[in-house]
Amino acid sequence: MPHCFAVRSTHGPAWDSSPTLEGAAQAKVKFQPQTRAVYHPTGEGIMTAPDRPTHSTVKRAIAAGDLAAIQRYTAEFGPASLQMDDDPDELTALHYAAAAGHEHLVQFLLAPPVNADACAARGNRFTPLHCAAMNGHASVCAVLIRVGAKVNAQTDPQGYAPLHTAAFAGHVEALRVLLAGGADRTLLNHRNETPAETAARTGQDEAQALLLATRP
Repeated sequence: MPHCFAVRSTHGPAWDSSPTLEGAAQAKVKFQPQTRAVYHPTGEGIMTAPDRPTHSTVKRAIAAGDLAAIQRYTAEFGPASLQMDDDPDELTALHYAAAAGHEHLVQFLLAPPVNADACAARGNRFTPLHCAAMNGHASVCAVLIRVGAKVNAQTDPQGYAPLHTAAFAGHVEALRVLLAGGADRTLLNHRNETPAETAARTGQDEAQALLLATRP
């Protein structure tokens, strides 16, 4: 089974709204979210300037489903600040949004100006569709398939297709969406298992029945 990238919000705001600044203890500064203090060159006051969001900041906003923050980052810093696409071994923003099941964020990331890659394969060839399928987010699976996600993409070396990942956890509605999108129920993983056999191994009787009943 591919590594499970769980995305859950355990944080408050998606940014640090109370930065500590050396030398500002006696200054009456009202900090704005996602800003940092910058001292005026004449020493007459304090200005604020936006901080470029880090990957951690973006991930927290995604986990919280904070579309407003994501839209703001895009407007202020450009689409590249949201894509998180600079390291082929790290998951992209779209992976995290798909794993969290935030369909509104997935749709935003896929559309201009961000234009996230629905087929982005990271690490062990893990795609956003794997993320959505393994967490049972059927509507997100449908969105990704609609824009061209590869429904039969397999991880390497595990050989898990999205259908295997959904079957493993018994996500029946996600299975229905994947099958309707052309998922191949005969693909084999590294255990030489079809998705139906993966469902049987993990005790997912309903998923196994569905996969066997829909076999051509």
